Amino acid sequence: MKRKISILLSVIMVLSVLFYVNAFAGVDSGLENAVKLVKSKIDIPADYKVFNFSNGTERNKKVWSMDWSTKEGGSAISVTVDEKGNIIRYNNMKPTLGQRTQKLPKLSKQDAKAKADAFIKKVSSEYFSQVRYLENMNRSLMDITYSFNYTRIVNGILFPANYINASVNSDTGEVLSYSAVWSEDAVFPSTEKLISKEEAQKAYIEKLGLDLYYNLIMEDGKKRIYPVYSPKRPLYYIDAITGEKVEVLFDNSPYYGGYEMSFSSIGGLNEKGAMDQVSLTPEEAQAIESVSKIISKEETEKKLRSIKALGITDEYKLLDATIGKDYSDNEGLIWRLNFVKDAKDKLYKDSVNVSIDANTGEIRDFWMNFSNRDNEKAKYDKETAKAAVEKFIKEIEPDKFKEIELDERSNQDEKIALLAGIQSEFRFNYVRKVNGAIFLSNYMSLRFDAVTGKIVSYNMNWDKVEFPSLDKVIPIDKVYSKLFNDVGLQLQYKQSYPQEYLMKFPELGNDKQEIKLVYTLNYEKPSTFDANTGEMLGEDGKPYKGPNKYEYKDIKGHYAEKYIKILAEYGIAFDESEFKPDSKIVQKDFIKILSSIMNFGYGINMLSTKDSKQIDEMYKVMIREGIVKESEKAPDSQVTREDSVKFIIRMLKYDKVADIKGIYNCNYKDKNKINKNLIGYVVIADGLNIIKGSNGYFNPQRSLTRADAFILAYNYLQN
Repeated sequence: MKRKISILLSVIMVLSVLFYVNAFAGVDSGLENAVKLVKSKIDIPADYKVFNFSNGTERNKKVWSMDWSTKEGGSAISVTVDEKGNIIRYNNMKPTLGQRTQKLPKLSKQDAKAKADAFIKKVSSEYFSQVRYLENMNRSLMDITYSFNYTRIVNGILFPANYINASVNSDTGEVLSYSAVWSEDAVFPSTEKLISKEEAQKAYIEKLGLDLYYNLIMEDGKKRIYPVYSPKRPLYYIDAITGEKVEVLFDNSPYYGGYEMSFSSIGGLNEKGAMDQVSLTPEEAQAIESVSKIISKEETEKKLRSIKALGITDEYKLLDATIGKDYSDNEGLIWRLNFVKDAKDKLYKDSVNVSIDANTGEIRDFWMNFSNRDNEKAKYDKETAKAAVEKFIKEIEPDKFKEIELDERSNQDEKIALLAGIQSEFRFNYVRKVNGAIFLSNYMSLRFDAVTGKIVSYNMNWDKVEFPSLDKVIPIDKVYSKLFNDVGLQLQYKQSYPQEYLMKFPELGNDKQEIKLVYTLNYEKPSTFDANTGEMLGEDGKPYKGPNKYEYKDIKGHYAEKYIKILAEYGIAFDESEFKPDSKIVQKDFIKILSSIMNFGYGINMLSTKDSKQIDEMYKVMIREGIVKESEKAPDSQVTREDSVKFIIRMLKYDKVADIKGIYNCNYKDKNKINKNLIGYVVIADGLNIIKGSNGYFNPQRSLTRADAFILAYNYLQN
């Protein structure tokens, strides 16, 4: 029975992916036309002589999938064409495509996008005329390709279900992949009878709305809890014609199964002698102390067998018991026990796996596996299941039960199973509620088997944290005002299928889809607000500043403008409205540039050089990596040209070579002014074109400007 549900869900989740229903017999003229079409638009190299094809249907349309490859293998081009002559997929596979190092690409983003645009226009000009390019600000120095995303626009309104994606090699300019998802025959509702935006806002407040939550983030290795206002029904929209709420089914994440860790006594050393001479680190001593306080394996097993709902009878044998670190609590340990029921007449053994807090005895999670029961029918309804689930929670966590409430948000798996009439289990998710605010990070998730009447899985996440008071929370009306002014509702077309149609798989295609016109929150901005101040917050829990699109007011026409803009594409930038290119750069700002390069541009610009704790952490990393020495740390001092070279050469790991004395020929006229210990550094940097002098002078003691620091970083990334 579960297998049937799995098949049905799989089909529904891949509506926009190639789905073969019945292979077409024989080869007709369609293949010839498809081959000619592809070769008229795409260059197939002459040495790609191996040809293969397959045919089937996708979204109720006949498609041809073809690939050309070299006889040696490795290089190949694959293309998929539909019956209307649209190229819907393209992949250019190259065996030499390797991983990028810390180096800037040969092709700029603008030039790469021009390549992608030209390719899309050639293979599907009709599609290209109906899409809008969506700017992607996230890029790393490790990326070997540029990725470009385009969304379909209908009547001036976004239709996210239809899109084009393309990727371009950032060194060669080759288009490596292209895919288009398109609803050819979709009928789009007219915009003539729209409710006004004001009516939509009122409907949003009444039928969807915001709620009060506690959020959790990690800061400096510690958990920080803060109150926010966020949408309470993020998977619903407002129908732009009727003003009613519209539901979108969604997919649940698969249940997580942890790995086993062994833990046993160690033999082979004498009780005295060698072991007495061994010293322990504070971390080792803490781990040993924590182990000494844990509940024994025997006590743990006895406790689990006493819980009737788990059903661990004497028929179940303890297969293994392991212990390991609790990653949700750095000081805790978790027992993991695996019980198996011997069943010689069954293909699969029934088993129960349990994780339990080794200090408190709390059950963190469990799951049960049963032998195949496809022919058995459900015997229990949802109300019975809910009662059993809540009885179980009260039995094992009576105090926590008082702090939870059922999360009523849509469960896609359950809804589809009910429609298809093959319901075999019910899922329940309870979220923690503290001081009247929902804390989504803490929950209890359970699955109830409607055939056996057993709870077959349970997962609890519960933090030991202090919750801030809600005494200073502002009224929700003020937040709605900011939501609609700062984020706003926008029109979008959404794709859906009639509920009765979901049962009629596998005949899923464009002809049965419904397109709804809805009002939804602007997807380009966050819709989470500080409950005390009303400020819009980003994912880091800090006031939202917008995407990392660095546009400085004071660099136009400057000799370093080109370099500043290129590095900004990779997150190597100053988070300020003015760059101040000719100002002297201080050490902490220069080290931040180097940190950005080390981190390939990822996340480092969340670091504030005005926050002393963050600056200290940055220096710890750079000192550990050998780029800065402890004695050199001077965050607010100006960086000289020779010092900047010293840090750069250490980044390249050439410092040991640079430290060799007497082998370097320095041609700068002012070489006598260069620190004698840095001659090798300057010569190497000059040879690598990282830094150049002026009129034969290096000017080693001159302070580096912010603009020159970026040119230096740019030159470094050319090596």
